[in-house]
Amino acid sequence: MPLVMLVEGGDRALQLLPWQRFLDGRVVAPNDVLRATEDAFPGRRPLGSGLSVAEAVDLLHQMGHHHRRGFLLVVPGAAYEVPGPAGSDVGADFDQLHVFLEQRLSIDPHSLEFVRSPRQALERDEGSGDRGPGTALLLPRLTERGVEERAFGGGQLMAHKSTMFLPKVAEGVIFAPADGED
Repeated sequence: MPLVMLVEGGDRALQLLPWQRFLDGRVVAPNDVLRATEDAFPGRRPLGSGLSVAEAVDLLHQMGHHHRRGFLLVVPGAAYEVPGPAGSDVGADFDQLHVFLEQRLSIDPHSLEFVRSPRQALERDEGSGDRGPGTALLLPRLTERGVEERAFGGGQLMAHKSTMFLPKVAEGVIFAPADGED
C-alpha cells in the first residue's frame, strides 16, 4: 500500500528544503574527504577557516538564488564551496553529493547522519563524546522546478532524504485501497 503526501505547490508558506548531512570522522577522516574533493571537483573554492552558521546560511541562500549548483563542505579548520555541473536542475545537488560519496569514498549515503539545519550539521561534534571531528555537507535550498523536472521530466528517483517540506501537514493518515475498489 503506497503512502503519499499531497502538498499544495501554490501555497506561499510552502518551503522545500534539503536535509543537511554530517559524515562522522570515524567513517571517513575529514582530510580524506578533502583530498577526494580536490580530485573530483578541481573548481572547489576555499571559504576560509572560520565559517560561522550565519555565513554558511548566507552562502547557501546565494547559491540557491543565483542558481549555482553544488554544496558546501566544512571540515575542522576549513570550508569550501564545491561546484556542481551547469544545468537547469538547480536544487538536485544531493545526487551529485551522493554519487561522489558512493564512487569516490565508497560510502553508503544511508550511513550519513541527516539533520534539519546547517546549524545542526556544523555543531554535530559538540558534546559528541568519543566521536572525532567530522565533515558537514551542506546543500542549498531546492527548487520546486528542479524537483518537478526530475520527477516528471526525467522520471528519476530522488536520493534518500532529499527533501523536507515545511510547514508540516496536519497530523493524521488516511488509508485507501489502491486497487480501484470502493
